[in-house]
Amino acid sequence: MPHKDPEKRRANDAVYRAANRDKFRKASQKWAAANREKVRANSRKHYALNRDKVNARTRVWQTKNPSKVRASGRRSRGCPEPLRPAPAVCECCGKAPTGHGMCLDHCHVSGTFRGWLCGRCNRSIGQLGDSIEGLMNAVRYLERAAEVKT
Repeated sequence: MPHKDPEKRRANDAVYRAANRDKFRKASQKWAAANREKVRANSRKHYALNRDKVNARTRVWQTKNPSKVRASGRRSRGCPEPLRPAPAVCECCGKAPTGHGMCLDHCHVSGTFRGWLCGRCNRSIGQLGDSIEGLMNAVRYLERAAEVKT
């Protein structure tokens, strides 16, 4: 017989779910596996039908919370918070950035902010192993190559 008091019913349901957590988890996983494509299709359909509303709502939230948007993107990529604003030119080569603007450079070992680099310098330092040793190996190679030329 159903409960007359909805609060008692919710409390009893919560106790039952806590006691049968594995049963509910398995049932949920089974349902998700069986309905994954249907859910994806409905999600895409909902977005297609409400694209303007969704995009407008997203833009409003992003304009009200600009620091959260930037910070959450950096955090999800594992980057630290910058200690100073991005300059107009790269701190490594001194040139203005092309493409996507300045890159936040950070130490992959300690996770600390190092500076602002253009995309080219950021990729180059990363390719050389983010280390002084890798950079010095490249310098020694260029010195040897210059000696051979002359």
